[in-house]
Order: sequence, then structure tokens, then C-alpha cells
Amino acid sequence: MKLKIAVTLIVFVVSASSCFAASDGAKSRSGLFLEGIKAGKVEAAYDKILKGSPMNMIQPQSVVMLKQQTATILSFFGKVIGYELIHEESYGSSFVELVYIMKLEDAPIFWKFYFYKPNKEWFVTGVTFNTDPDLLKTAE
Repeated sequence: MKLKIAVTLIVFVVSASSCFAASDGAKSRSGLFLEGIKAGKVEAAYDKILKGSPMNMIQPQSVVMLKQQTATILSFFGKVIGYELIHEESYGSSFVELVYIMKLEDAPIFWKFYFYKPNKEWFVTGVTFNTDPDLLKTAE
């Protein structure tokens, strides 16, 4: 049975990494999130990346569902071995797309993050995870 899960969440989050260049700040935020996932702290990882997000008040059920779906998919594919950045696309100095592969014992999970910095503060504008490598086609 082919498991195919895609979840997209668009949120605006104030980032504490405003002193970094666009790409470095985005990599730092996404890396901290993925480290939390790797450590098995799914809820804490989402809580940290969503801290201050209007998503928590506007669509709290979506946040709960995203956490549950992430924990569920991780339970299917075994222990997280690691992750690596496989694609980075900057659009000017204020918008960046990052695509990661998270390596698990039985299958990969592909993560895509969108970051926007209108002034001095970083915002996550989108997070997608998927077990389908077709996500990579949009990263070419």
C-alpha cells in the first residue's frame, strides 16, 4: 500500500533570527524545527515554530491535526536518521524556499518551507511535508 500524505499549512510567525541573511535565517529556523522532529518532540517543534502565530488562534484545530499527522507518519517509517537540505531557491533577499529530505529507517519524508522577511523579522509562510518524491519536481 502506497502511503501518500501531503499537508500544507500557511502561517505567519515572527522569527527571532532577524539578524541573519535571508537564506541563513531560514535555514536556521527550519533546521531547529527538523532537529525537534528528529528528537521525537513533534509537538514542541511545532509549538516553537508557531509561537506567536495567528494560526494558533484562528485555526487551532488545523494546528492540532498537523501535529497528529506528523506524529502518525513518523510512526510508519521508523526512527529519523537525519535530514539534509536538497534545494534552496531565493527570490530576492526577502523570500526563500527550502526543500529537505528527512531520512527515516524505512522511507524518506520531504519537507518544504517558505520564509518571508518583509522588514527585520522572519515569518514562516508555508510548511509542507509529503512522502511522495513528486514534491522534488517542484524543487528543480
